[in-house]
Formats: sequence, structure tokens, C-alpha cells
Amino acid sequence: MKSEIKIKDLTFNYFIPDEKNLSIKSLIINIFKTNHYKKYTVLKNFNLEINNNDRIALVGKNGTGKSTVTKIIDGVYKVDKNQLKIVGNIYALYEPFSMLNHQINASENIRIFYSNYNYSIKEILRIERNILDFCDLDKKFINLPLKYYSSGMITRLVVSLYVFLKMKKPYTLIIDEAFAFADIHFQNKVLKKINEKINQSNIFIMISHDFNLIKKYCNKAILIKDKKNFKSGTVDKIQKIYEKI
Repeated sequence: MKSEIKIKDLTFNYFIPDEKNLSIKSLIINIFKTNHYKKYTVLKNFNLEINNNDRIALVGKNGTGKSTVTKIIDGVYKVDKNQLKIVGNIYALYEPFSMLNHQINASENIRIFYSNYNYSIKEILRIERNILDFCDLDKKFINLPLKYYSSGMITRLVVSLYVFLKMKKPYTLIIDEAFAFADIHFQNKVLKKINEKINQSNIFIMISHDFNLIKKYCNKAILIKDKKNFKSGTVDKIQKIYEKI
């Protein structure tokens, strides 16, 4: 079975609180009104078609909608079913600090994560031990909530979750370049395993500004210039356009 992703004529808006209406007086006066938000259009008439075996880089300046696109594909943001077609499973690694519950410890986060993928209790407990060993977590932190962990510890934990996750084919793998793999020692340890996940994926999507990294993993690129200006093509073509903006 093959993977496929299609987004058709999609307009996507955020609704941002209107600072003028945030005072107590204004909230009381307008308590029965619903116009406390401003509409911000991120994407307008956006179209995207990604086929099986594509390796795509999403590039563009910060705030142009790259992460929004991946979160629409991943199902974080819901859109009209007629505007989005997904064939295959989706796995996404981005924003490590938002992917876990910082009020509970590593073991509890591991159990919740794998229960979402229908692993049995026996399987989860086995994987849990492997993950804790693999991510080099200091034993004194194991029973502490994640809010006491360093950023590097949290990143290692999240990457380890995906290293041991059996991804069901066909699948699309999304990785945000901002998802740094912590210290050099851990990078060397995990890179081979992450590369295996990428190579086995039916579709790979990377958010990145680094064209050296893009050329290593991707054969196509999409430049999102602003909410209604998009360019797609070979990595070399998009790099030339990107360097001029």
C-alpha cells in the first residue's frame, strides 16, 4: 500500500485575542458579544500534493505557516474533509516540550504515549525499560515530574519514544529541524535509528532552513513565502528562490 497526501484550496485562519477587548471593563461591557478575537489568515487557497516516495522539505521564513501545514497533515488542526486527503499513517516529531505532560514523570509519560498506539501493558513495560536505558536518564530524575528536567533530557526522552515505536506502514514521517537531538553523544547514538525510520517511510517531510541538511534527505522542496504565495520544485531551484527573498 502507498501513502498519499493532498490538500486542496485550503484557507486556514487563527483567531487571536483582540488586545483592545482584554480589559476587565471591556469584558464586562461586551460579556454577551463574541467579537473578542481577530482573524489571522495563515494559508489562503493552499494546495499541496505529495506522492509515495517523495522526500519533501518545507522552507520559508518563520511565521509563514510551515508548522501549520504539518499540523494539518498530522490532524492536530482539523479542516474540512473535502480539503484534505491522507492515505497511510502519520508520525510527527516536533516541539518536544509540547509533546509530553510536564507534571508527571518519564515512566508515566512513556505509558501514556504507547497506550495511544494500542500497545499492551506487558509491551509497554518492556519498552519502558529500554527507553529509560537508551535515553541515558539520570536515575535520580526517573521519579520526578518532567518540569524538573533539562531541555536536553526532555529532547532525549521524546526522540527515544519514536526510536522504539514500531511505525505501521505505509507511513509518513514528519520531522522539524528545530527538533535538535540534544548532545553530540546522543546524536551519534540515535542518528542511525532515525535514518532507518526515514528510509523506511513512504513519505518524508522535513521543516528546515538548512539546505545542506535538506539536500541530504530530500528530493523536492516547497517554499511558503506568505499566506498565498507558494513555490515548489527541486531543492536547487527552491534554494535559489529562497536566497533572494
